[in-house]
Amino acid sequence: MNQKKFLAITLSLVVFASASSVLAQNSTSLKKDAVKTSASNDPQGSPDDFVDLLRKDIRSQKKQIVAENGVERC
Repeated sequence: MNQKKFLAITLSLVVFASASSVLAQNSTSLKKDAVKTSASNDPQGSPDDFVDLLRKDIRSQKKQIVAENGVERC
């Protein structure tokens, strides 16, 4: 009789542990999907996009300044 109780408790714990790990994985993937969806719907874009645009603008301004002053690049 003790072996049956032990087996039942052990099986219950195994089922509980596996179910909780499956739920945790699903929760994590849902959060990642939500972040991707919200990022793609963001009209302002990501911070990385903003930094890229800022760098392009600075490069363009630098080229204009260099061209106006006739300075060669070292």
